Amino acid sequence: MDLLASLNIDALPEQQTRISDDRVRSALEKDPDIKLGFNACCNCGCSIDDKTSVACKGCKRVLYCSNKCRAEDADPPPIPDVGDEEEMMPESLGHSSIMCALLRLCDDDEDADERRNSKNKTAAAVGKETNKQNADDRVRSELESYPATLANIITDGPCYQEVLLSSSRSKRKELVVHVIGASYEAELWYNLEDAADAYSEALENLAITKKVRTVRIIFIGPECPKDDVNEERDMGNNTRLILETSRQNYDKSLSTTAANLLVFFNPGFTCPDYDWGSALSHIKPGTPFLVTTNTEMEGISDVQYLHERGWMDNIPPGIEDIIMGESGGNMKEEGKGCTSFFSENPYAGSRVRQSGTMANDLYVKNKWVFGGFFGKESATKPVSSKRKNEEKSNEDQNLPPLKKKHKVKGSGNSKKKNPALI
Repeated sequence: MDLLASLNIDALPEQQTRISDDRVRSALEKDPDIKLGFNACCNCGCSIDDKTSVACKGCKRVLYCSNKCRAEDADPPPIPDVGDEEEMMPESLGHSSIMCALLRLCDDDEDADERRNSKNKTAAAVGKETNKQNADDRVRSELESYPATLANIITDGPCYQEVLLSSSRSKRKELVVHVIGASYEAELWYNLEDAADAYSEALENLAITKKVRTVRIIFIGPECPKDDVNEERDMGNNTRLILETSRQNYDKSLSTTAANLLVFFNPGFTCPDYDWGSALSHIKPGTPFLVTTNTEMEGISDVQYLHERGWMDNIPPGIEDIIMGESGGNMKEEGKGCTSFFSENPYAGSRVRQSGTMANDLYVKNKWVFGGFFGKESATKPVSSKRKNEEKSNEDQNLPPLKKKHKVKGSGNSKKKNPALI
């Protein structure tokens, strides 16, 4: 991200709310639903309201109970005493100057979002023209991350090559993708015509190189447009995109074309506010799938959620020891023959958002990505040796390496254990 480079940092500081403080832990134990930095002090966890709260002077997006707590949260953390036996996680930064700078951009981006979605295009157009343009660009990059991720990861991912091949050899030469849990404001851009143009441009190379005549994307979810939509685009070279929407739950009553491939953008499998059990139970085993998440911890928790329920047979290489322990469970040796993957997403946008539950936590939509086959390993016939030689591994795709983290044990839907829940 150019934005991060301008702040002289290599990676987005995702979880920086300090929840290791005994006072904060105690507050979360009493009420797991408190929102640190919003209705509870971000430093000590005590209850606050509009009359008693003290905001950060810079970004004004993080609240405290007193000037003392505000100052403490801005102090740099102590240097941890790292032992030889265990690699320690770095202490959360709290409300550092970098966090404050990133959070200040959230205001500009929210104004840009309002301008984009408002009929009055001059709405909230306040500030320097350069700042407005930069904010507009960041908002646009977030929207473009949906078609860019779908097209590029599917084109190169090893677990998608067999379904692409079978689609090209079918009578209709059609690839059908279900985007499950889709919403009008995210995957569909609040503007179906613009969204269709973007998906068409992104998928043109896939259709031509994989010899698929039609790519049909069906966006399914209760937050899709009230009236079902069907947009069609000519992608050139005798290929076309069909974009459809279906405002319904993904269950046995589903009345759309069967999918070759499934996509979930930021589904929040482990979030207590959502119940994915019914939808996931209706998915055909062996169907290849792609999932994006906002943070690395959320991605790991989602993999764990699917694996524990038998919906993801193979844990991706690089995170086996995090989920299964140091032994790696029954994973294949050094990931050999494993078609699942987990990585930072090189096609994510540059818009940084603030968590709605922990004010010093940041995220980028679609920042992390993983995929594989749903349920047991692929139910289709094995790929030929010639085809295998053509497939690309995670390393061949130049996806960034996974940074080592602490193990995640047990359920990932607790805010105390998983601050990535947005």
